[in-house]
Amino acid sequence: MITGNYNLVAQTEWRNVQFEDVFLECDTTLADVNITLNSIADLNRSWSVRLHIINKVGANAVNIIAYTTLLPVPVTDTINGVASTTLANVGDSCIVAVQAENNWISTASNNSVGVPTVVAALNLAGLSGAIYDALPIGSSLAVVDYAATGDGCTLVKTTLANNDFLDWVVVATDLVASTGGIGTNPI
Repeated sequence: MITGNYNLVAQTEWRNVQFEDVFLECDTTLADVNITLNSIADLNRSWSVRLHIINKVGANAVNIIAYTTLLPVPVTDTINGVASTTLANVGDSCIVAVQAENNWISTASNNSVGVPTVVAALNLAGLSGAIYDALPIGSSLAVVDYAATGDGCTLVKTTLANNDFLDWVVVATDLVASTGGIGTNPI
């Protein structure tokens, strides 16, 4: 059972099997558990490892953090294109695997980030509401009708700095030109 901070270390034996499944059960009773993933480059292109992570017990969150460093050369890995993902509730779980040279992919269950929350209607001002401010980095929203336009979009929270629409980026939309947009008119 993992508590506190945990740094995942790539193991050489992961290369010897077709698929290596690593199971990490987390106890968040005393505080958040922060799991920092190893650099994808450390796997030496042996990308068959899958991490099964569960928030097993406790009232705090499990934060899964992609590897990043500035020295000796800058390396920035991501998880689903962002710096981290969070298992906020007891019972939340995810499977994390390598998707590309510098991106892990996380499939999450229950209320975990990684699985978009469907929102029927939302606008710019709505992203300043307490419900969206409280969401962790990596949270995603699948909006059916954005700003009463009839267009849908998928938003991902990339920062906690602003507590408004500036914390979100459009990753997909019905309006192709706005994908990747941020600001007053994302779609």
